[in-house]
Amino acid sequence: MSSSDKSLDSGTPGGTKSSKDRNPALWGLIGVLAGSLISGAFSVVNAQMAYQASENAANRAQQSTERSIQEENKRKRDEFLRDQRATSYKEFLTNSRLFEDAQLDYLYALS
Repeated sequence: MSSSDKSLDSGTPGGTKSSKDRNPALWGLIGVLAGSLISGAFSVVNAQMAYQASENAANRAQQSTERSIQEENKRKRDEFLRDQRATSYKEFLTNSRLFEDAQLDYLYALS
């Protein structure tokens, strides 16, 4: 019998064992580590997607807030201008009525 025919693990004659058969604990460890690595990679990708989603939500909330502030400022500005316009119209009508009364008084004084 040659040395290549002898079993390295058991010492029993009858052939050699493959590397899988010789060390199942090593293959189990490799499987556990590979599974952990893949699971960790998925966790990192999931965390990045969650971070991106929360960042997008924060950006949308900020834009919505800014839009609301701009709309409120525009509404207040429009209200202020409307009030100023109404005040100016009232003042104009009052002054025109006073001017008309003054004209009528002058006409009565002349006649």
